[in-house]
Amino acid sequence: MRADRIVAACLAAMVYAGSAGMAEEDKPGKDGIPQLDHVFVLVLENHGFYQIVGNSSAPFINHLASEYNLATNYNSVWRPSLPNYLATIAGDYFEVSDNNASTINIPPGPWSFPNPTIGSQLEAAGKDWRDYQEDIPEAGSVVANWPGDSNTGNLYAVKHNPFPYFAPHQSAAELAKMVPLTQLFFDLASESGPALSYIVPNQCNDMHNLGNKLSPCANYSDDQIVARGDREVQWIVTSIMASPSWHNGKNVIFVIFDEGKGTPLQDKLAAIAITNYGRRHIQDDTYYTHYSLLKTIEAGFSLPYLGHAGDPGTKTMAPMLSP
Repeated sequence: MRADRIVAACLAAMVYAGSAGMAEEDKPGKDGIPQLDHVFVLVLENHGFYQIVGNSSAPFINHLASEYNLATNYNSVWRPSLPNYLATIAGDYFEVSDNNASTINIPPGPWSFPNPTIGSQLEAAGKDWRDYQEDIPEAGSVVANWPGDSNTGNLYAVKHNPFPYFAPHQSAAELAKMVPLTQLFFDLASESGPALSYIVPNQCNDMHNLGNKLSPCANYSDDQIVARGDREVQWIVTSIMASPSWHNGKNVIFVIFDEGKGTPLQDKLAAIAITNYGRRHIQDDTYYTHYSLLKTIEAGFSLPYLGHAGDPGTKTMAPMLSP
């Protein structure tokens, strides 16, 4: 055999052996996203990119942005809060332009959609998910707000909880996946956390703010509400990263905001990806929206793309999750 053919044959054998020996978790995933074991999505409120990045009232979030990976062109899709939450789990805002309650809530609202969500997809794939809502009065509660609307703090608001707006999640068994935030810490300690953890602080701790004089953040300045939200993020993120499950498999924490003050689709928000593997200190200027977040999560779990997550122009956040 000629020497050049011998060299070529040896190289081919080496490539094959390397491919065959590659661990399953190290193989390239769907649309550039590695196969993920746990995804945590932490959603904050009503602050644009430049209200957070560089803000001395948010030292921990800015630490995360510099130490891990920051999207510098991540955008909301509509206004106000509710349509953006819907977009993160179902790939559409369904022409919703208000914050009304879903039909199962008291008082009832007009919105209930038959569409599947990332929760529906995970269940079909045999994976678990959970919706951790701070100050929801109990697991599976269908109240619109808690405490009530007229004379108390109104810390929990269903407008920040997208799952009950979808009919597939309105059975008692599905509603039971909506649990108080405190359950997250029990799940982390017992290593029984789901594949997807969707985490929403209350309206004082997510930087939304509340004017009611009985709320814990009544009459806060913007610097005060940002600082309060920053402490909440530190509490949640450090708890996740200190848990045993964070160190097993490939895991990611997303810290995002629902909307800022700009025009939808041109409304830059801080979006941070923290992984327990791979590259750090990335600043990614790719144009992303909430649909990109959904597409990224679906790719990480090898799921089909829902709604606008499947649009050709919707990119996964692959540079931020690269090994």
